[in-house]
Amino acid sequence: MSRQTVPAGEAVAVEAIDRRKALTTIGAISAVAASGAAFSVSRAHAAEMPETASTSQAVAIPAEMPSAELVELHKRFEAARTERIAAIEARDWIKDEWRHVWPLAPEEILGMANADFGRKTDDAERDIAGDYLYRETAPLTEHLSVKFREENETTCFFLDTVKELTDQIKELMKRPATGRTPKSLARNEKIRAEYIAYLESKIEPARAYEAETKRIREASGIEAAKQRVKAAETAFDETAGAMMDADPANLADLRLMAAAIAE
Repeated sequence: MSRQTVPAGEAVAVEAIDRRKALTTIGAISAVAASGAAFSVSRAHAAEMPETASTSQAVAIPAEMPSAELVELHKRFEAARTERIAAIEARDWIKDEWRHVWPLAPEEILGMANADFGRKTDDAERDIAGDYLYRETAPLTEHLSVKFREENETTCFFLDTVKELTDQIKELMKRPATGRTPKSLARNEKIRAEYIAYLESKIEPARAYEAETKRIREASGIEAAKQRVKAAETAFDETAGAMMDADPANLADLRLMAAAIAE
C-alpha cells in the first residue's frame, strides 16, 4: 500500500511502523558495518606493526558513545519498561491468589451468551481483574439449548444487574396493559404482572452477587493494581514513542534506538 492510499486515520500508525522498521533495519546494518570497519582497521594496524609483535590480537578501537540526551531517554525507557512488567505481574498475582474465592454469577441472573463478541460491555460476567469469565456450558441444561452446548464448550454471559432490572420494572410500571377486549386486557395484565414478578425475583440474587464481588475486589486491592498497570502502560507508551521519534546524533544513538524498539 503506498502512502498516498493510506486512510487519514491510519497515517500516523503507518508512519510509526515504517520508522520502527527502518530503525531496526538500520541498527542491524550499522552494527554489521561497524564490525566490518573495526575488522578492517585492526588488520591495517596489524600490518604496520613490527613482525615481533603478536598479530593474533585485535587492535582495540574506541567505540563511538551515544549522546547524553539519548542515554537519559533510554534510562527512562528502561525504567518504564521495568515498571510495566512489575505492575502486570503484581496484578496477575492478585488475580491468581483470589481466583478460588471469586464467585460465579447465579444462574438466575445469566443473560444471553457470547457477551465477549462485538462491542465491549460492562454487563458481561468478568473475573476479579475485569477479564471476560468463561464458564462451561455442559451443566447449563436449562439455560442453553442442546445444539449450543454441543457447539460451544464455554461461553461468556451477559448479566442482569440490579440497576438494569430496576429500570426495566420502572418502565413496565409506567405502561399499563392494553387490550381490545376485556378478555385480551385481562390476559395482557396477567402477562405483564408475571413478567414484573419474574424481574423482581432476580433483584436479590443480583444484589447479593454484586455485593460479594465488590467485597472481594476491595479486600484484594485489585483496583489499585489495575490503576498501576494503566499508569505504567501509559508511561511506557510515552517513553517508547519518545525513543522512536528521537533524532539520532550519531551511529551509537541509532543503535541505542534500534535496540530499544526491538525490546
